[in-house]
Amino acid sequence: MATDLFEADGTWRKGQIIMDNVQVYNCSQKDTYKAAVRFEGTLGGHSRVSNCAVHNGLDWGISLENANNIQLINNTFVGYRAVGMQMDKIRNVTVTGNFIGDVFGRNIDFLNNSIDKEACVAYSSYHSNAKGSPSYEVTFTDNIAAGCMFAGFVAPGHECGDDEQQSFRNNVAHSSAGYGAYLYPNPAHKTTKKCFEISHFAAYKNKEPCVVTFLNTEEHRAHDLTCIDNEKGISLNTAEMERDEVLISLSDSYIFGQTESEDCP
Repeated sequence: MATDLFEADGTWRKGQIIMDNVQVYNCSQKDTYKAAVRFEGTLGGHSRVSNCAVHNGLDWGISLENANNIQLINNTFVGYRAVGMQMDKIRNVTVTGNFIGDVFGRNIDFLNNSIDKEACVAYSSYHSNAKGSPSYEVTFTDNIAAGCMFAGFVAPGHECGDDEQQSFRNNVAHSSAGYGAYLYPNPAHKTTKKCFEISHFAAYKNKEPCVVTFLNTEEHRAHDLTCIDNEKGISLNTAEMERDEVLISLSDSYIFGQTESEDCP
């Protein structure tokens, strides 16, 4: 775990983790938010976790909470409960080339019809009822989520017209009991209530739609999506406010039905 603290004389101790080619096994605390690898309140340091295998713990895999200046590159996070990777209120974070998989439910009984939130990756969404909390300067590219419960990714989309965005790009979800991705307007961008966009994502062999959206916006654009052999196709929706006119567009995308692929039954 890395965190910042202040000494009595005001000295700022900046927590950081530099870890490469390391195995972390059988860590995280059961039925808590305490992940195997944790960044909490790490605002001043610079951390990097790369080429590591973080696997088979009792609860979450990795958590970034109120955390800045972190790189997660080419790691494997597998064998966790409810959430494999959780990120909330982050800045200047790069997550690329990671595999997050084999994330299963905790099967906890909750009162008052509450549920245990589940996803291989909860990207600025876990503590915010899927409406998101602002995260800034995030690069989230070329990651794979597989064997998930509710969704591979619960993550933000991007501003309309931003064709160069890297905040959620070229990620893949497959072989999950739920959605490939549940994508929502990024709360860091005020313009998304007018127009919200999702793009450059692929998903296959999921039991729910490849991509699902359910959001409050006047215009919703989706493009450059690839969906293969997902049981329920794709689902783009608007929500919350009644409007005289709403535009939903889907373009430059491929949606394939059932295949006889033997490598992913």
